[in-house]
Amino acid sequence: MLLSQRIELDLHQVREQIRNETDATKRSELESKATALELRLAVAIAQEANGVQVAGLDAGETAERRALIGRASLRNYLQAACDGAEVDGAEAELNAAGGMGRGRIPWEALAPRQAPRTAPRAQDAATALPATGTGVEENPYVRAIFGRRILGADMLSFDMRMVDAGEQSVPVVASPAANPSAMKAKGGGTNTVQVAITMPVATPHRATVATKFRVEDLARSPGVEAALRTHLSDALAAYVESEALNGTNANNRVNGLFQGLTDPTDPSATVTYESALATVAGQVEGIHARGLQDLRVLVGVKSHEKLSALFPATGSQASAAEYLRTMAGEQMLPGLSASSFIPAPASNIQQAVVARAAEPMGNAALFMWNGSLRAIRDDVTGARAGEIYLTFHALFDVLITRAAAYSQVAFKLA
Repeated sequence: MLLSQRIELDLHQVREQIRNETDATKRSELESKATALELRLAVAIAQEANGVQVAGLDAGETAERRALIGRASLRNYLQAACDGAEVDGAEAELNAAGGMGRGRIPWEALAPRQAPRTAPRAQDAATALPATGTGVEENPYVRAIFGRRILGADMLSFDMRMVDAGEQSVPVVASPAANPSAMKAKGGGTNTVQVAITMPVATPHRATVATKFRVEDLARSPGVEAALRTHLSDALAAYVESEALNGTNANNRVNGLFQGLTDPTDPSATVTYESALATVAGQVEGIHARGLQDLRVLVGVKSHEKLSALFPATGSQASAAEYLRTMAGEQMLPGLSASSFIPAPASNIQQAVVARAAEPMGNAALFMWNGSLRAIRDDVTGARAGEIYLTFHALFDVLITRAAAYSQVAFKLA
């Protein structure tokens, strides 16, 4: 079994634990563990795709790199960028290991880390304070939450590929061989089967997010800049995920999944329990999906709301949403998920994506260029107004290499 497959199994088990965990603290720990496994899975897949033999999680350079990732801090990268200085220590070693130069931030630095636990503070006797003239103690900032990840192996099954400078080509055998029973000609000869090979190319597309604050804000709240940097890094990751689904292939946008799939005919009748299940079951074609257990259905929030209110006339009392969610239960993966990245309904019709995951690798790829993630602090442009600009850049692209592994469907909600 490949290392990536072992990690993927571990990730599936952790995600199952997350769904069943009710304790908030334990759930947070499991989510951090899942994030770390996703990072290790992306690295393992990239190494295997490039023919690198990975002996194990703690072997050679892999163990050293994992140790560097654990010691490196996104805050130190951002502080160096703000000061116009070179990183040092673990950050410099991690950059050197990845061949990255000045001002570059590795994608691994974005992986969230579990905050260290601290001993509870002693409850001393309270001291009476004057009613005015006292300061306000600043608590840690609460992060904004963006759309949840949709590209992983448990949903749309995008391969995560970290690549170096230059365009990236992916040879694809576009048309499969004929039916094996038809390949043997009468008289013992063998039919000649013509196979088409395409060569799609991934090119860098820029993702940029930015914000600004004032020097007065920094004086009032010392943690505001660090909080805004975290916010921008999260926003950048969410933008990349959204574009992988919704990119229009125009104005420097990537060719997203919806753009690359065939638009379905708009349904004329409002969705029912039976029609919802029939729509999904109709995506099983015996190649990329052998049964319902191989399907991953990604719907919009309104569609999920509608499907959750549809019940069969007799028999099981599970809603359509619950039935579809658990249809892949034997693999510990959700068959149905809702995403805020799915566009809102138009004329009461909302689109959805069905991923056929009998073969979960090689269907689509998200390319991320090493060293392209940059944090820029500009305190010059708006200096007269006391404004400080923060800008994050990253380069990425999306390739749908097996379009037949995906389908676009639609639900009429009313």
